Amino acid sequence: MTRLSQSIWAGRSSYRGREAVKSYKVPQATSLPYEGKMLEINNLDAYYKNLHVLHGVSVHVNEGELVTLIGSNGAGKTTLLMTICGLVREFSGTILHLGTRLDKLPAHGIYKLGIVQVPQGRRIFPEMTVFENLKQGAYRAPGVRSMRQNLEEVYGYFPVLVERKDQKAGTLSGGEQQMLAIGRALMSSPRLLLIDEPSSGLSPLFVDKVAQIIADLHRQGLTMLLVEQNAHLALELADRGYVLENGEIVTSGAASELSQSDLVKTAYLGL
Repeated sequence: MTRLSQSIWAGRSSYRGREAVKSYKVPQATSLPYEGKMLEINNLDAYYKNLHVLHGVSVHVNEGELVTLIGSNGAGKTTLLMTICGLVREFSGTILHLGTRLDKLPAHGIYKLGIVQVPQGRRIFPEMTVFENLKQGAYRAPGVRSMRQNLEEVYGYFPVLVERKDQKAGTLSGGEQQMLAIGRALMSSPRLLLIDEPSSGLSPLFVDKVAQIIADLHRQGLTMLLVEQNAHLALELADRGYVLENGEIVTSGAASELSQSDLVKTAYLGL
């Protein structure tokens, strides 16, 4: 097992970053039995810009699982990820990580626990170099030596980033920027990786490359929640899935079962 995969699996939470964040201590929260659930969301109602987006959503992700959330534009998928990460604060219901309530923690406290998002649209820093962007993801890394080893692992996954390391990130192609966004997240040795629309706007070649990396990370034991409009891709990669329509979960199950569902075939697979 690689150093990065060991860090992912161990989920070590030492933190390096700005002084205000480095000294932050996660508040004590009520812990509940989690029965192997890395993430558990119960009866979540969430609001974004005065809109009631999510309605009674309940989702869970077991340790080591890759779970996908599929749905059309505007269904509420990104709002769900932003709520998990503490970026949407207007909500009711509970969000638990390994049995501990997250919904009272600030975003940087949630990040410190190892819950890391690859955002929709990449959100890289265009005026920084590739290397500088990757360093931004290393604040949660256990130490300088580990950061360097994680960097080697990321470069191993994405050799093109080695070639582009001194290049401004804004000059990369869309596919290369997506690789950079995933690499930046991996620099933090995440315990739970939230990936939002990784195939959006990419050529088929880059979609295949990104899918292969996600599959490799899953085999190493990294727990992931994947949001994706490309239902074919999502169900090929995932263990289980949920279908979100108009802010509500309308069906869920094993990925193989969902791919045979009449609802999914008609609405998302074009069959």
